Amino acid sequence: MEMRTIRLLRRHTRAGQEYAIGVQLVIPKRDAEWLVEQKIADPVGWQFAGSTSEVRAPVQSAGSAKSLVPARKGCCGHRW
Repeated sequence: MEMRTIRLLRRHTRAGQEYAIGVQLVIPKRDAEWLVEQKIADPVGWQFAGSTSEVRAPVQSAGSAKSLVPARKGCCGHRW
């Protein structure tokens, strides 16, 4: 199971244990992404797919003139 580290922005209870603001937790990736989406936590040391305004495509080739392509934005902001 892939794990992620998060830092809590609000108090949070997990598995019956209450955690204070600023505590870092290592939890399953899916749970971490949900907490970040709900603005309960910030990611630590990883980049959440919806956290940047621009996502760049991988470099296609060394001689390619169009090597970086910005991602599209949806009608409701960065996450769509």
